[in-house]
Amino acid sequence: MIPGPHDGSERLAALHYYRLLGTQADDEFDLQTELAAELSSTSYCFVSLVGEDCVWFKSRYIGRAHGHPGRHQFRPALPHV
Repeated sequence: MIPGPHDGSERLAALHYYRLLGTQADDEFDLQTELAAELSSTSYCFVSLVGEDCVWFKSRYIGRAHGHPGRHQFRPALPHV
């Protein structure tokens, strides 16, 4: 299990330091996102950055998915930066 900061201040400080929030999509992020989807055998994958009052989708990969079965729930995992 990856430990994360208790209040998120370190994560938010890193997002501000690297000036990632509000930036455009990036080809390098897209390549990594596609690779993550392929390695985990999923049809889609997202890289999201969680700020103080927003969630910014930096990258997304949507492969052959044409829908989502209703019996499954979408539960996003929010890893700590």
